[in-house]
Amino acid sequence: MSEAQLPEEILEHVLRLVLSVSEREFCKFRDNTLGQGRGWVSLSTSAGHAPVSHLLLISRRWLRIGSPLLYEGVVLREQKHTKAVAHIISFDTHLGEEIKYLRLEGGLGKHLPVVLAHAPNVHTLYISLHVPASEAIRGLHKALSLVHPRKLYIYYRTSEFRSTKAMREAKRYLQSAIATQWETLVSTTTGGSSTTADVCIIYFRPLSSSAIIFA
Repeated sequence: MSEAQLPEEILEHVLRLVLSVSEREFCKFRDNTLGQGRGWVSLSTSAGHAPVSHLLLISRRWLRIGSPLLYEGVVLREQKHTKAVAHIISFDTHLGEEIKYLRLEGGLGKHLPVVLAHAPNVHTLYISLHVPASEAIRGLHKALSLVHPRKLYIYYRTSEFRSTKAMREAKRYLQSAIATQWETLVSTTTGGSSTTADVCIIYFRPLSSSAIIFA
């Protein structure tokens, strides 16, 4: 049987095995070995190898079937990534609806609310509070009001960077979202240094209905 004769259900199953990773791998903290990730992250097996997402370039059929699987999880690290994702899912709203996991490590500027406005099904949010002083975060406040996560992963390592104005604003935005907006939130997992627990208790004390887990 040739590839063209494969039923789409079988091809989708094969691509899902290759493109998808577990929530545990996707949301690993930087202290651990970061998983290959999914979504916008390049999914390479080792240095020098092409990302497995290049499989979707085999044919238009593979691209059509595999793209929704690729966008189940999206990692944003730079403004250019956020801008590109915002453009793509604004054009193809079905891809935005496929996003279930969102990992924010950067790219918190004006294009971030556009991403969240077109990603109504995000249920797991990872956010790193290590925001460089040069990082524009003017989009973060609005973006957090557009997402309603059930699970939240917070990375904060007090000894890694000096506190910046951007970091303090990001914490304040996150605290506000947890305390006043995210009624859907059922678990918060934190990672970073040994002082992370103290930081989270101070900042997120208003959240009484959610379990806080220290990874």
